[in-house]
Amino acid sequence: MIVLRDDMQSKVTGCMLIVTPIAWIITSFVNPESLVIGGVFFLLAFLVFFWRYSCASSGENDLTISFDSIRFSIDGRPVRIRWKELEDYGTWRKTSRISADQGGEMEKTTDYIALKRKKANGITETFHKDLSSWGGSKVMGHVAFYTPNRVVKLIKKLSDAQSKKERVEIIKNAKGMSNFEFKFKQRKIPFRHRDVLTCTKCGVMSCYDNRIPKNEFKCPSCGENPKSERERNRMIKETSLPSCEIGKKLL
Repeated sequence: MIVLRDDMQSKVTGCMLIVTPIAWIITSFVNPESLVIGGVFFLLAFLVFFWRYSCASSGENDLTISFDSIRFSIDGRPVRIRWKELEDYGTWRKTSRISADQGGEMEKTTDYIALKRKKANGITETFHKDLSSWGGSKVMGHVAFYTPNRVVKLIKKLSDAQSKKERVEIIKNAKGMSNFEFKFKQRKIPFRHRDVLTCTKCGVMSCYDNRIPKNEFKCPSCGENPKSERERNRMIKETSLPSCEIGKKLL
């Protein structure tokens, strides 16, 4: 199976758990009078970041794709959609503005996967699963990174597959390189022979051995040959997120 998790959110909140107490210590040294008041403020901030980190790391927001179904949770409610029940799917993006206390606004973009399930009794349900606010999700235990575009393509492949064996093979090839293998291979590349390239298909940035011909480079995430920055920018302009009727608005 493939377990997709918004790994960036846990990393960011994890960093804030380290930064918050350091900020309190520095503030206390600069202005000792703010020791207590600052302590209360930073404690509340620490608790908020700890809660967000716990939620991001617990797996509650994971999207699990296996040979027989797609599983996820909506507001704590577990949902399972078997491939034969999947009627429609697509992506959509929600942009919201967050007002700051000091004035001004901050824009937040969240990508959603829309899935429509048709039960045996004919009843249809539409689910909108938030994928990420950071452009995509990571396959747990592997290097593969999935943008909303790539998730939909994977769902299409699995939905069109005719057998369990075919789906198992698709999932096996879609995980990307394992974290252990990736780190092992990266350590073997001398620093002076490293070329950093970003894959145009999945968006993963990685180091490549420039002693090997460029046409033999393979992305550790998707297995495709990474392109140059110029080619990547051109392809980004030409591509757009796939959508479907159920993914155009939140019901």
